[in-house]
Amino acid sequence: DLIGAGRLSQMWEISRLGTVPRRRAMIEARVDVECPGLREPERSWLIETLVVLFSSAMGEAFRGYLERSGAETADRVLFALEALVAHGKALSKKEKKR
Repeated sequence: DLIGAGRLSQMWEISRLGTVPRRRAMIEARVDVECPGLREPERSWLIETLVVLFSSAMGEAFRGYLERSGAETADRVLFALEALVAHGKALSKKEKKR
């Protein structure tokens, strides 16, 4: 029913408020290790993109649009993560040369 759905969405929102900041902090720390010296705005763009890649919305999108399993989604997210971090490393190396 509508009231139950509202409660579920409120519970999800409350839980998300705790998990997203922790996820972002972990990703920020990892980006700073992997891509030292990466400047703004690229650092923020990379972090924000990685936060979204690690979201439940990404799993829903792969399942809903492409009929992919959780394992298949994880493989694709890992592929994207590695590509993005490699790009961030390349950018940070360019910044060091300047």
